[in-house]
Parts: sequence; structure tokens; C-alpha cells
Amino acid sequence: MFVDNLLRAREELTCPVIIENQSQVYNQIGPRTICEQVRDIALEAETGILLSLSNMIISSEWHPQDRESELAVIPLDQVWEVHMPLGNWSELVEKGLDKIRADEQWAFRTLEEMYKDPGFRPSAIVFEVEASGTVATAEPGRTKEMLDWARGLMTANVPAGKLA
Repeated sequence: MFVDNLLRAREELTCPVIIENQSQVYNQIGPRTICEQVRDIALEAETGILLSLSNMIISSEWHPQDRESELAVIPLDQVWEVHMPLGNWSELVEKGLDKIRADEQWAFRTLEEMYKDPGFRPSAIVFEVEASGTVATAEPGRTKEMLDWARGLMTANVPAGKLA
């Protein structure tokens, strides 16, 4: 039904449609995980995927999951956008925030690994400061550093002459 509705809606839309892996705050219902559902919908409805590593981190607070197994089912060539947590570093290094810091570092390492796949070329990386686990937003210098890091990932594997 979801796929049929998306296909009907696309007949009226003039813009592309993407589907996001939502945070899982309840026990799994049915035979498929969140990422399996997102994969199936994206492939059947020929839509893109908004892969939120932030949502995967949020999910782990409510419903433990094997992040690597979840990511393994996502067709990386269908990922058009990625959402990443970006916390305030001076807060992240405080005692008691070890898990939040480790989760953010997991997201950065994971994104770097995904870029090793030649089919993985999202159009956007969005840093989510509200989903970062810190009260304050990321420091301006850190934000610039991470934007530069993301730009480097996005442009590193583009053939010469392809950047405008």
C-alpha cells in the first residue's frame, strides 16, 4: 500500500521523493527491520533514501539494534542524503557523555566507510545539531571543520573536470 501510494503521488509531483529511516522507539513489528522496510520501499517505488545515522543512534536508546546489519541492507546507490549528528565538542568530552561521543564518532567513521563504495554518492550531508546529544550546538570552528570534512568526502572521488 505504501509503495502504491508513493507511485500515485509521484504522478502529481514535480520533485523527487526520498524515504527516511525513522528512529525506532518501539519493538520491531513484523518480519522486517526499519532498514529492510526502507530498502524495499525505495527499490519498489524507485525513490531515493535519506539515511539518517542520527536516527540509528537515537534508536539504540529505545530499541537495541545491530547497526552494521541494518546498514548492510541499504542499497548505497539509492542514498541521496545523509543526516549526521554534530554535537558541541566541549560538552562531548565531559565525563558521562562517553556514549554520546562514541556514537558521534561511529557516525563519522561509518560515513567514511560508505564513501569507499563507488556507488555511494549522496547529494547532501546534513549535520543535525538538535539530535547531537548535547545541549549547546556545535562550536562555529568545529562546524566549519566538519563542513570541510564533508565537502572533502563528497568531492574526493569525483573525476577531474566534473566539479562546477
